[in-house]
Amino acid sequence: MKKLFPLAVLASLALSGCGSTASDAPSSTEPSADAQMPSGENQEVLPAEDLDTPELMEAGAFKLLAMSGADISFDLPTPTTDKRLSEIEAYRKDTGADPVTYLIAEVDNRKGTEFVNMYEVSAYDEEGNKYEFSTVSEHISEWGPTYTADYEYVMPDGSELSETEGQALNNRGVDLHNKFLDGVDPAERGTIVMLSEDVDLPSEFTRVAVHPSGGMNEAEEAFPASWENAD
Repeated sequence: MKKLFPLAVLASLALSGCGSTASDAPSSTEPSADAQMPSGENQEVLPAEDLDTPELMEAGAFKLLAMSGADISFDLPTPTTDKRLSEIEAYRKDTGADPVTYLIAEVDNRKGTEFVNMYEVSAYDEEGNKYEFSTVSEHISEWGPTYTADYEYVMPDGSELSETEGQALNNRGVDLHNKFLDGVDPAERGTIVMLSEDVDLPSEFTRVAVHPSGGMNEAEEAFPASWENAD
């Protein structure tokens, strides 16, 4: 009589026999060392992508057609010898204030829809330095004497003036402040005088940003007037 093996035992033997054959054979898909480590001599080195560098703009005449429609032009900077600055410069010297840099903006707002006050002009150089201009009225008020509670005229440096001298200098400052205080209404043409306390401006700029109306609106870009007719 033949001895019968259980079916489970036969199946186990068959599977173990197949498995030993597969494990003994080396893998044919493993990459070689040469394939894993490509030679440095054959690798192509791609050049680094150049960063965009802003185009330099020479100091001089700049223009801006504001989004509101105002046509604005100015010299950056405006020479202190400009006749329109004679009263301001005389007052600055008489008060002993430090030298400044001026910017006179000519505003044609006949096609504009917003009041233009030239809240701020900021110029930037290649090193990232910022040169800030604000309206001259703000500074005129700081140059003159203060009339104290002790009924004395005192200059910003602490020196005291006689009542006659202090009152005369104070009145000049008030008149100048009021003269250059206003902006330019829609349908109007006008001039706005600005200044910066920076006196060593560069000869080239990477950006000139203007806030034509108020301080909350986004800055708009001004460009050299010579670029207007460039090909």
